[in-house]
Amino acid sequence: LRIELVEGVHIADIGFGSTTLTAPLRLFDEAPQQTPHGLFRVVKKGEEYEEQAEFDGEWQPQYRFALQEYYRQDYESLNWYRATHPKSPFVNILQVARALPEKRLGLRDNQYAIRYLDGRSEKTVLETPHEIMDVLANDFEIKLPEPLAGLESALSRIMRDSAS
Repeated sequence: LRIELVEGVHIADIGFGSTTLTAPLRLFDEAPQQTPHGLFRVVKKGEEYEEQAEFDGEWQPQYRFALQEYYRQDYESLNWYRATHPKSPFVNILQVARALPEKRLGLRDNQYAIRYLDGRSEKTVLETPHEIMDVLANDFEIKLPEPLAGLESALSRIMRDSAS
């Protein structure tokens, strides 16, 4: 999302997984920018821009974007594909992320990670659908659907597929 502020042009992206931005970034400034959850920068790469995050002293690309105008039909077709195509990761992978003041939480299928602002991290493999549901409900504060049988069945399938 491009934001025009008195201070200049910024970008914001609140939907990009476990390293989602927690503060807007100046768009036309390649210098590192401090956010509540670490250093980020936006680097021009030809006609595109690349958002990068700093991890353990190294810059890692997060995604690229261009400044061309997009129209509603562009978003509709891309969203439809991502939500329905059998090979779309959004159909086949459980992905949940949450940024808290002191840490970031990330869940991908049954792999649960907590990354603290001081650099520590914890990784856990959740062994059962009930463990996943517990993390979703308690750590991510997601209200789970009732009855849980359908969710439990879907999580069992995800766990089987990720193990193979």
